[in-house]
Amino acid sequence: MSAGPLADQQASAACDTAPRPRGRIRALLPVAAGLVTALGLAWYAVGPPWYLSQTPAPISHQEEVVLIGLQAVAKGHLPYVGVASVQYGPGTQVTVYWLMRHLTSFSVVGFREAWALLVWAGVSLLFAVFFLAFGYARGLAAAVLSALVYPALHQVAFQPGGSFNGYFGWASPLRYVGLIALVLLLPAAVRRCPSWPGAVAGAVLGALWGLTSYLAQENLAGGAIGALAVGALLLFSGSARWRPVWTALTAVGAGFLVIWTPILVFYAAHAQLTEFLRQYFLFPQAVAAGANDTPWGGFNHAPSPYTHLFYLLPFLLAGLALLAVVRFRPLGIATGWPPERVKLLVTVLATALLYEGALLRSDASHLTGTLLMVPALAIITATELPRLLGARRPLTAADQARPPNPGRPTPADRPRPVGPGRRALLVLAGAALAVGPFTLLPSGAYPPSSLRSWAAAPYLDRHRLAAAPAAATPTTLAAQRVGPGLDRAPRCCQGAPVPMPAFIRLMQQIHTTVGNRPAYVADFPDEYPGLVYFGADLNPAPISADPDSSIETEPELQAFLADFRTRVLPQTQAVLTDSLKAPEAQFFLNKYPNSQRITLHYNGQPYYLLLR
Repeated sequence: MSAGPLADQQASAACDTAPRPRGRIRALLPVAAGLVTALGLAWYAVGPPWYLSQTPAPISHQEEVVLIGLQAVAKGHLPYVGVASVQYGPGTQVTVYWLMRHLTSFSVVGFREAWALLVWAGVSLLFAVFFLAFGYARGLAAAVLSALVYPALHQVAFQPGGSFNGYFGWASPLRYVGLIALVLLLPAAVRRCPSWPGAVAGAVLGALWGLTSYLAQENLAGGAIGALAVGALLLFSGSARWRPVWTALTAVGAGFLVIWTPILVFYAAHAQLTEFLRQYFLFPQAVAAGANDTPWGGFNHAPSPYTHLFYLLPFLLAGLALLAVVRFRPLGIATGWPPERVKLLVTVLATALLYEGALLRSDASHLTGTLLMVPALAIITATELPRLLGARRPLTAADQARPPNPGRPTPADRPRPVGPGRRALLVLAGAALAVGPFTLLPSGAYPPSSLRSWAAAPYLDRHRLAAAPAAATPTTLAAQRVGPGLDRAPRCCQGAPVPMPAFIRLMQQIHTTVGNRPAYVADFPDEYPGLVYFGADLNPAPISADPDSSIETEPELQAFLADFRTRVLPQTQAVLTDSLKAPEAQFFLNKYPNSQRITLHYNGQPYYLLLR
């Protein structure tokens, strides 16, 4: 039965307005151009070649913390649990291990190269999200500001006048980019739902969120809160109907489960699912409970160049959030938000979610997660807010007669042409809003000389480092574990001024003496035990977790020692310590009174090897 002339007219109009294939191609060209530009900028800023064998930076404590897990996996232990446990995301450990085994090398230099690959992937994804969410011009502006002005991407990068260096083992945009992508791009998926392109877009976003949550826990909670907040805001503002929001969120959840279901099944099959989940949520729960939390500037209130940004940013975000949801003429809450208003609001929301990470661990390092979004916040605020505040067109009779349509802007929210005077005011307001975020940064962050230095550093560093002779291949196992070039560094590690060759000789002695015995490293002077496990290629004893690589309260430490004494000690054939009074050393000597005791030296201090 025919639906009638009106339905036929509507169907004909829908067909007439459907995008033609040629129109689709033209619409995709700016997207493709943006993605190509994003990948090109990311490669230039942080991509290979890095020449990391010519970066003589000492091995940092942060690297030492993660090396024990990599060594444990290499010796056959299950990733991320037991002796292979680490504070950070399981996916990062698995990915770095795979890259070191198959693409770089199983050495400190190889670890840095693997970490550089993760940083490159994170920056590429971040820039791609900027171009997709904001369009070409504003995406380009946000990416350039991120690379040159704001310090978040300088933590691991080509350093002006130096080499590719930074906070290896910790700093990576992948810790936050899943949250950013989900919050910024979800409204576009909602607009296309409940059609299949919208559902597919939501599933892709969910899979990306799931993958980045596997890489780092920061993406999980922030992404979940952000997705629910975006859906609720679109729904209650009348900007989207219930069905598109529900479809998009369901698709996101389905994409997330596609990534996480095999992971959970894998650990369940090894009877380690409970331990995996406990380890995954251990650090976030401990920080929420107060472990390792600090006030801004530390307990000694050390000065920081980012103090103004830390204290003023929440007030700026609160003000922008209010302006994003208020309509001034007539005064009221804006409804039927246009894409421009949604874009401003989700940008504010993503920045606020990242800022939460610096509220408990209040230091410049943790603030850099927030700074990944501040460049985009500056650009979107400067280009969208003036129009939302002052550019409206008067209502026509057709506007007043048109019924409301959720998902479309109300007539009062539509921009209207403005006169020269108001246009000048809007330009000045936009300029002021664009300059405002710069005033929160240190004055040395944006002078022309600094911008030129950061812009030229990738080219100049690569050009200079490529001309240097290649590093010789190390001969001993311990030197190979350090890596070519770094094995000749003037300083070994962050904690002690010991030359790298002296450290390598000690690690080679330990490896030759201990061999493949199951070994437990109680401590090491001024460093973390992971450095010894990795540098001497030891076979880690099956401890429940490395105390120095985890967060443990006093009761948890006592439980660890009890487990070590009853379960681990019978499986341990060597203990390494700088003090024979360490509890683990006492347990070992009491159980094996005839054990062999070998005294070595490091940085002028004795170091003991206890062997069964």
